[in-house]
Amino acid sequence: MVEIDVFSISDITEKLKQSIEIDTQFSNIWLEGEISSLTKARSGHIYLTVKDSDSSIRCVFFKSDNFSVRDRIVDNSRVLIYGSFTLYKARGDLQFVISHIESGDKGPLWAEFERRRESLAAEGLFDLARKRSLSKFPKAIVVVTSPTGAVIEDIRNIVSRRWPLTKLILEPTVVQGADAAQNIASAIRNVSNYDEDQIDLVIVARGGGSVEDLWAFNEEIVVRSIYSCPIPVISAIGHETDFTLADLVADHRAPTPSAAAEMAVPDRFEVLQQIESLVLRQNTSMKILLSSLLDRVTHFSSRIQLKRPAIELLQAGVQAFTDQMSHVIRLKLVEQSRLIFYSEGKLDSLSPSATLIRGYALVSKQDAAVRSYKDVIDADDVLIHWHDGSLKARIEMTGGPDVD
Repeated sequence: MVEIDVFSISDITEKLKQSIEIDTQFSNIWLEGEISSLTKARSGHIYLTVKDSDSSIRCVFFKSDNFSVRDRIVDNSRVLIYGSFTLYKARGDLQFVISHIESGDKGPLWAEFERRRESLAAEGLFDLARKRSLSKFPKAIVVVTSPTGAVIEDIRNIVSRRWPLTKLILEPTVVQGADAAQNIASAIRNVSNYDEDQIDLVIVARGGGSVEDLWAFNEEIVVRSIYSCPIPVISAIGHETDFTLADLVADHRAPTPSAAAEMAVPDRFEVLQQIESLVLRQNTSMKILLSSLLDRVTHFSSRIQLKRPAIELLQAGVQAFTDQMSHVIRLKLVEQSRLIFYSEGKLDSLSPSATLIRGYALVSKQDAAVRSYKDVIDADDVLIHWHDGSLKARIEMTGGPDVD
């Protein structure tokens, strides 16, 4: 018995949807055609058909992707659209989901450039806040470019002429062709192998060419390698009118490789002139300062001379006061000397020795003066003092004390 597979409409549309979405030839592609049947829904989504002379495809441009270009989309215009195919299961309709749209007048390469620029800008790769400043006096510079050709020679000549102290390190790479983007990105990533304290700058450079020749510098792998480079990067791709995504992500853009070399290092002659100018300014400043100090010294010297009579008058007053105080002190010393002499005489007249000289005697017992007859008893030993000597004696009581 023969078995026949029977699918539901939902099953087969789901299989078709999956088959279309996993096939890379239907995803992330560009289509070119003319817009017709344009509908801008209230929901914000845009529905349209893109056709050529033989066929047409239904498309949807969701609100989340179309807000920046919604007003520029008009019917019957030629466009380049970028997106992926899918199947709308509800009706079994094949449709193209647009994620980016450009005018068909600009060409597919320009449209792809704009799409990548918007996508990478939304990730913050081109933010000005992350741009780094350049070293004024770089010790070493890594140059990512072709090892042959005029670019590396021009950079070498300019750097050696302007600032020969800077060392140049070549990271060779092909700069055009199918493998160019991978080679350029690899050379830039090699910078991470250098010591960051020894490398100050990276120059990514190549000469001029067509848009196709320079396209490797618009590839995401190159842009992201510049973004991740730990050292500041100067992009010098093509001529002044050429512009790549590498220029947008780099810390600085130079219009030509030669201009990048001039931007990277100072001019030694200009530096020498600056040093000479600074020395001259320093000398001039020192002369002005010394002249100002000399003027101040002269000014204060003049003021001192003007004040000198007053100083001499004060000195005379101090001398007169000193003389007056010396005279007063001498009078006080004389007065005090007389007082001391008078006091000494008075003390002498009142002293025990002066009394003894006048014929009196002093009786003492056990080194204490006998002031009264009551201080002694019969048989006491006493000592009698005259002005010219002393004698021992013993008390003999013969009666009471004499009383006048």
